[in-house]
Amino acid sequence: MTDREKRAEYEKKAIADRISILDNEDNYKAYLAKMALFHYYSCRNIILIDWQNPNASWLESFSFWKKNGRIVKKGEKSIRIIAPIVSSKKTEEPDELIPYAYTNISLFDFSQTEPSRWRTSSAFQANPDTVLNYETIAGRLGAICGNSSAFSSKISEDKKIKMIVYKTVYSMLGCMAPDKKNLEMEALSALYVVCSALKLGISDINLHGMKNWAEGKSVKERAKSLERIRKAAHAIIEQVKNS
Repeated sequence: MTDREKRAEYEKKAIADRISILDNEDNYKAYLAKMALFHYYSCRNIILIDWQNPNASWLESFSFWKKNGRIVKKGEKSIRIIAPIVSSKKTEEPDELIPYAYTNISLFDFSQTEPSRWRTSSAFQANPDTVLNYETIAGRLGAICGNSSAFSSKISEDKKIKMIVYKTVYSMLGCMAPDKKNLEMEALSALYVVCSALKLGISDINLHGMKNWAEGKSVKERAKSLERIRKAAHAIIEQVKNS
């Protein structure tokens, strides 16, 4: 077995081990918090990132940092994730890209970099995410997910937003061939990710049902469920941030 094959097996085992401990609510919430940070990566890559650097918050390539006036500190080890190599062949779906192989790519966290002595960028910030105010989030979610005015005036704005998001992700997950038994838990999990990413309150989101979600599921089944959750949450987050 080559060194590359050994590492692939080691990474595969690390992913399986991490998924297997998600039957604990604290571990599950911690994973969903990471998903909120890295919702644009697959659930397996989120685990690989956390496994290699639990404090990572903003990952980019070596060339990206260099282009933006930062250099990777001497001695820093890259964070390796798995990326698909897609085919250029046309499929029945014009926007569908079919991966025919996978490869590793190397990324570095912001904390692993420092300003270049040759170039500085005063506008460059430590956090790429813009924190949106409550009114903006409410307005964008209303346009995406429905009109919050349909709810009783006695319900708080925060509660209305969460109800709209929950209803939307529930519908989205229902179209992804989900585990019908745990559809509600997947929707609550996606809601938790969305609220974490958008800096909304999460203390009132009840995830106690995750024990039933985890019970009897293989690692592969859990991974598929987590990926559905991620995709639903990612769609909402991206729409809010980019609309």
